[in-house]
Amino acid sequence: SPETTIVVFFDEVNTASCLALFKEVMVDHSFRGNQIAPNIFFAAAINPHMPGTESQELKEGVDPNRPIVNRRVYFVHKLPD
Repeated sequence: SPETTIVVFFDEVNTASCLALFKEVMVDHSFRGNQIAPNIFFAAAINPHMPGTESQELKEGVDPNRPIVNRRVYFVHKLPD
């Protein structure tokens, strides 16, 4: 119902490949051009961006023989200021 407040939480937003979608939902408060109801709120968590890690990972590649705890299998995207 419109009187109910709904909070949607997104985790690890800046590891996703669809940052434009998160921007539309969280900043423009719309989804695919349709306005989202005013009783729906969004919160998100991000991972710290560490400059230079992307290029190093691209050079090394993902080694399936390395233990999974030491293997980075996603990129942390730098968000706009």
